[in-house]
Amino acid sequence: MLYMKHCSTLPSRYLLLVILLSASLAEAQSPTVVGTALSPARNAIAAPRTAPVLVPFSQAINPATAGNIKIFSSQYGGQRTAMANTNGNTVTLVPTAPAGQSAAFKPGELLTVTVSAAVVGTSGAATAPYVYQFAAAATGGTGRFVTGAHVPVIGYDYSSDVRVGDLDGDGDLDFVTSSGLYRSFQLIPGKINVRINDGTGNFTAAPDITVPQGPTSVALGDVDADGDLDVVSANYGGFGGAGNTVSICLNNGTGLFSSPSNIVVGPYPKRLVLGDIDGDSDLDLVIYGGTLFQVLFNNGSGNFGGAVTLAPGNTGTTEIGPALADMDGDGDLDIIGPDRLYRNNGQGAFTAVTGGMTTYYRNDVLGDVDGDGDLDLVTTARARNSLFITLNDGNGSSSASKVIPTAASYTPCVALGDLDGDGDLDLMAPVFTNNLALNVWLNDGLGNFSATPTRLGNTQAMDRCGRRWRPRLVGGQLWWS
Repeated sequence: MLYMKHCSTLPSRYLLLVILLSASLAEAQSPTVVGTALSPARNAIAAPRTAPVLVPFSQAINPATAGNIKIFSSQYGGQRTAMANTNGNTVTLVPTAPAGQSAAFKPGELLTVTVSAAVVGTSGAATAPYVYQFAAAATGGTGRFVTGAHVPVIGYDYSSDVRVGDLDGDGDLDFVTSSGLYRSFQLIPGKINVRINDGTGNFTAAPDITVPQGPTSVALGDVDADGDLDVVSANYGGFGGAGNTVSICLNNGTGLFSSPSNIVVGPYPKRLVLGDIDGDSDLDLVIYGGTLFQVLFNNGSGNFGGAVTLAPGNTGTTEIGPALADMDGDGDLDIIGPDRLYRNNGQGAFTAVTGGMTTYYRNDVLGDVDGDGDLDLVTTARARNSLFITLNDGNGSSSASKVIPTAASYTPCVALGDLDGDGDLDLMAPVFTNNLALNVWLNDGLGNFSATPTRLGNTQAMDRCGRRWRPRLVGGQLWWS
């Protein structure tokens, strides 16, 4: 009472100063994630598959809220279940799995850890949101491949995108692929093919998903937070077609999907990507295509809205579309788009920055190629016989660049993966010839690459790669998508 009475006699400008100082102190008491002490480390490329996730904070966390830290898997279980324990200022998450299944992360998969304001310190203050990613280790490979089985899919033109994940919750990897690209004069519904693995690499057809015309891109993610992988597709439509939509197809946990909920977007969506953009522990959506560049926010149940439109930059420079990653190390997901980097303020508002870590060329892929803990950029170019590597300075700007000749007149796409199991990211790129030719460069761990003999394959796969397909390394196996 004495303090309040004393304050009441102060001039108004001093009262305002007291209020501002009190607000600043309250904000300073909010817990923050100590990003330099995360385990696995931010952007780790070979995290132990059975290791727990340790999230250190600037102060102690209320144990009752520690379980609000979420782990999103790109291949198994969607939003992972985990036991959360607190010890001092650190929360430890130990992933769990149904009886009879392994809780280990899938080899090579991308994991996203999100800390939202629902995580509260013992002081009662909400945590500043934080999002980070790492990849699980894929060990035991030598960088040499053998021909696998060919799985038939149904399509009208060709299958333009494929995603691998455990769709039916049995612990092995299934896949979906989009089929039925746009045609100028025919209104043909698109198909999302669903293929279920028996655990030995043999796939059988599950009921396909019918979506509007022209599905050009698909993504897997647990958009409704029920512990399984849902399907999201971008439907291009074509001229006068029934596309220009994004389809949300919810999984019932067994690999059977609901009829799509279709969101009308701008003209000609080509590519989409999922990620927690605003730090609220659900997966939001970025859509790209020509002049279309939008962010849609998830309400946590798989309903998307609140569209934010971004300036698309030079849309003629890329066909793969945007990527989501923390390029500047501030604990949120930025957007790497055509001709510019979009820096996130942590709440889903973006500032476009031209130059630096941006996509200038045809296709791109992100990864820590020089082992310094940040994400570098590898790109290809139409009608150029080189790969271009841009090294990140840790703040989302370029520190150096390198050029790798490909000895080919045309390199349509590129991929990164630890092919020889030595803990760094190697390079793969197909060569546009009459036969499938795959070039591999092995990394010395510092971002210096040495070429290995070219691998040859079949004509049809090369044709598809030239029309937007690209190689992906999944669980030590090579997939074309």
